[in-house]
Amino acid sequence: MLKRLARTMAFLVVLTAFLPLSLSVDAQESKVTEGQRLAMHTKPAVVRIWDGYTGVFQLNNGNQVPIIYGGSGSGSIIHPDGYILTNAHVTDLSHQGEEKGQQLLFQLLVEKLAKAANANPNDPDIINIVRQNSRLIDFKHIHHVILPNGDAFPFEIKAFGAPVGQGKDVSIIKIEVKNAPTLKIGDSDKIQLQDHVTVVGYPGAADTFDSGILDQKSSLEASITDGKLSAKKNTADGAPILQISAPATHGNSGGPVLSDTGEVIGMLTFRGDTVNGQEVSGFAFVVPMSTALEFVKTAGTTNQQGLVDTRYREGLDLYWDGYYSNAILKFEEVKRLFPQHSEVAKLITDSQQKIAEGKERGSMLPWIIGGGGLLLVLVILLGGGLIIIVVMMRKKKAAAAAAAPEAGVP
Repeated sequence: MLKRLARTMAFLVVLTAFLPLSLSVDAQESKVTEGQRLAMHTKPAVVRIWDGYTGVFQLNNGNQVPIIYGGSGSGSIIHPDGYILTNAHVTDLSHQGEEKGQQLLFQLLVEKLAKAANANPNDPDIINIVRQNSRLIDFKHIHHVILPNGDAFPFEIKAFGAPVGQGKDVSIIKIEVKNAPTLKIGDSDKIQLQDHVTVVGYPGAADTFDSGILDQKSSLEASITDGKLSAKKNTADGAPILQISAPATHGNSGGPVLSDTGEVIGMLTFRGDTVNGQEVSGFAFVVPMSTALEFVKTAGTTNQQGLVDTRYREGLDLYWDGYYSNAILKFEEVKRLFPQHSEVAKLITDSQQKIAEGKERGSMLPWIIGGGGLLLVLVILLGGGLIIIVVMMRKKKAAAAAAAPEAGVP
């Protein structure tokens, strides 16, 4: 009886030893790919840039005509104090000044009214008629950086090259923030043909929220594409230019091109020629960082990473390893340092949910919940078995003690 019970207890002990291991393995998160790591490290520092003008013209007939002229591009934050790297052609309207902006708005007004009247917008008489019968009553300069969380900040140009075809297509702008997330600049001279690259930005082709298919918040989510270095070429003025196969289009201009180590080796500047009026994907051109660094110096800044970058990456590593409580502490510090951070609020919520589900590494909860409470049953059986063994051994000793004097009677 005792031998059989002992064998049963031994089997249960062995089974219990293996149970926590299997459950803990099931509770661990799946491995994070290098692509996912690069995306999460990069997204908070990639911004959207709007540059242009809006105005309202009052016509002598009483009508008011609103006019908008401008466009958007992408950029990457390279210093915690809000220095941003982008293309010169992305910020060219601001560089030309507000007087030029008013002229552009008037030109669009002429084109709009001439089209309605089926007239030639280049006819001097038409231009004079529109000028004499209209006046600009509202004028606004749009020069804003949109952070990935949706907050907008006006920018100031700190260094400027020239738009595509006129010179080096580089612009350094600045917004008034502190502790902003940043990207690290790499050595573009080291990249070789067929090396893998990743492009992050806000292509206009993905802005289908205007059609009502996607919500407005989708405009804040950067698009990530990848490809390889296709060729090393030169512009007409002799400046180096890189050609890549990653899909990109208008709106990607100024956005970072990353190596597999997550360093910025260049930024999108223009796409290949159209064929039969259609854009051809996979032929995009990149300003290398060797060129852009000239303007970083001119702007009086450097490429620098701050405490937010350190704490954010520490928090991600803890999160991906299953240490959610410690990850939350890191993410909360990031939120205090830079409230506009686009990712940490969701990561904090996800971490709290995983803790509640017992998925944190080292937690005993999955052992108890997992397997339908089998561990709890085993513990009860072990405890009950030990009690039975102790009781039976005590009874046996008592019986032996009672029989001992009788054995000595003649």
